[in-house]
Amino acid sequence: MVTALTPFCVSSYLKQPEASTKLAVLREDTSDYTQRDIVEKAGFATMPGNTEPSSGLASACVKALRTVTVPANGVGAATR
Repeated sequence: MVTALTPFCVSSYLKQPEASTKLAVLREDTSDYTQRDIVEKAGFATMPGNTEPSSGLASACVKALRTVTVPANGVGAATR
């Protein structure tokens, strides 16, 4: 389930207002815990039907966000 939802988490993260700035902040922090916490608190790691975030999904999302690039127009995403 985590593997299937990771692209949705990444896409949602990159569609939020000021995504480029927020992605830079996420990447600047070197703490895995803090990075997961950012994704969890934003709601991107809460699986459908659940009220609590999934730490596994948050971890997978953070890992993917570390390598994603944001196009110059800030819309969508492409992986390296």
